[in-house]
Amino acid sequence: MDAITALGSDWRSTWAGLLAGRDGTSSWSASSSSFAAAAAVAAVEGFDRHVDLLGRGPATRMLLEMYRRLQASSPTRVPVHGASNHGETDTLIGLAERLHGYDKSVAPPSQWWALLVDPLPASLLGNDKGSWLSSACSSGMHALVAAYAGVLQGGMSNAAVAADALSAIGVVGFARVGAATQEAARPFLTDRCGLVIGEGAAALRLDTYGDGPAILGVGLSCDASHPTDPNPDGTYLASAIRDAIGAAGLPLSDISGIVAHGTATRKNDEAEAAAFRSIWADNIPPVTSIKRGVGHTMGVAGLLNVMAAAEALKEGVLPPAVATGQVMASIDLVRGNPRPISRNGALIALASGFGGNNAAVLISNKLG
Repeated sequence: MDAITALGSDWRSTWAGLLAGRDGTSSWSASSSSFAAAAAVAAVEGFDRHVDLLGRGPATRMLLEMYRRLQASSPTRVPVHGASNHGETDTLIGLAERLHGYDKSVAPPSQWWALLVDPLPASLLGNDKGSWLSSACSSGMHALVAAYAGVLQGGMSNAAVAADALSAIGVVGFARVGAATQEAARPFLTDRCGLVIGEGAAALRLDTYGDGPAILGVGLSCDASHPTDPNPDGTYLASAIRDAIGAAGLPLSDISGIVAHGTATRKNDEAEAAAFRSIWADNIPPVTSIKRGVGHTMGVAGLLNVMAAAEALKEGVLPPAVATGQVMASIDLVRGNPRPISRNGALIALASGFGGNNAAVLISNKLG
C-alpha cells in the first residue's frame, strides 16, 4: 500500500497523521487557483499543478508516481486497475483561456486531445492488462473490486490505483451548490456543515499469499434515486454492506468497526447512519471517517478507506474521526484518541458516489 495525501507524501506518514488526529485542512488560496471560491481544501503541499498542452497535470503526475512505486515493489508486472473521479478537468480552463480571442487561422490548441483521450488512462493503461473506471467518488473502490475479481479469476496478483487532484471547477462547483464548507470537516456530528475537498493518490496490490489482512467479501449497489443525493433511508447502501458480510460468511457480531464514507455533508451522513441502524439497530460498531485528515479525495476516497481498514487491523486501532462536538444519535464515533479493536475481528470500508453508487469491502485477518 502507498499513498500521497494532504497528511504526507507516503502511506506511512498519512497513517501516522490519521492516528494523531491531524487536520489536513487549508485554504483554497493555497492551491494557487485562478478561480475564487470560499471553501476549505485538503491540498498536497508544494505539488506541481501545471497542466501541459496535452492536458497532463497534477492528477496524471500523482497517478504515474503511484504506478512507479507499485511496480518498484513487485518483481513482476501486475494488471493495474485505475480510477479517477474528475481526472484533469482543469484542462477545460486552459482551453477557455487559450481560445479567448483565438485566431482560427492557427492550428487548434493541442489540449483538445485531452477531451478525446483521458490523459490519465492514456498514460497508464498501455503498460498493463488492466481497466479504467470512473464512478464518481466510489471510483477507487470499484477499481479495487476489479482487482479483487482479477485475483479470484486468474489466481495472480492484481493492483488498484486512483488519483484525483484539486480541480478549480470541482471546488467552485461544490462551493456554489452549498456542499462545501469553509471550516474543517465534522463527519457524523450534528453541526456538520459540508465536505472539504481533498486530493491525493493511492495504490494497493492484492496478492494471493501472505498473512496480513484479507478481503473476504464485497458488496455493490446503485440506488439511482437522485443525480447527486444518496437514498435518504440508506436502503441500497445497507444492501451493499449486507452483501459484503454475507459473502464473507461472518456474523454481524464479528464486525469490529466501520470506516465510513463520512463526507460530513448532512445528507450523506444521515443516509449512512440510517443504513447502519437498519443492520445493527442499537448495536452499531464503532464508526470512523478519515475525511478530517485527508479531505474528501473524490475517486481516491474508497481506496484510502480500505487501506485505513487494513492498517487498523494490523495495529489493532481505529483512527479518530474528530475531537469535539455532539455526535449523531446511535453513532459510536471514534474521536479524540485511536480506538482499540480486535485484530481477530473484521472491518467494513465504504464508498459512495453521485448517481447512487455504493460499495462495501469487508476486510479481516481471518482467512477462510
